[in-house]
Amino acid sequence: MGEESQVKREDRFVQFVLEIIKRDKGARASLRRADHETTEYQSWEYLARWCDLQKEGERRAFGLIAASLARGVPEKDGKLGLGQAIASAYTLQQDRTEEHNAPAKARLRRLLSCKSSEEAVLVLRSILKLLDSRGVLVNHAALLGNLLFFDTFADRIKTGWAQEFYGRGE
Repeated sequence: MGEESQVKREDRFVQFVLEIIKRDKGARASLRRADHETTEYQSWEYLARWCDLQKEGERRAFGLIAASLARGVPEKDGKLGLGQAIASAYTLQQDRTEEHNAPAKARLRRLLSCKSSEEAVLVLRSILKLLDSRGVLVNHAALLGNLLFFDTFADRIKTGWAQEFYGRGE
């Protein structure tokens, strides 16, 4: 096997998006629309080589990640897990009052209540927009992997997010 086949599809996809949005403003504009059901078709030419467009959950997961990257245009993928990123966006600290931490906990609770990957994608759209606006760099490749396997391993994925959020994640 070659070196490229050793790299996960999620990592290759994120790298592809990062490269294309830096050099092609039209692609960036199309990919920014990939996370909304009425405009997602504009991104399909870029997503089709990475996912089966007929599988709605898979298509929406790839679209969500592409849109987030296209909005933020980071130099490279982030390192923070989703739970850590949400906590970081609100700068949670032990000495802050419960009132100050409530918005972050509410977003996490809403995410943890999701029953399917499609529902998680809908909830994550606003969370990723918040993270993008605050300059918090989430690990998009890992998040994409979580979404692709969410329906199979939901409990494991959600407990991982919660553990990261509360400061005990790796």
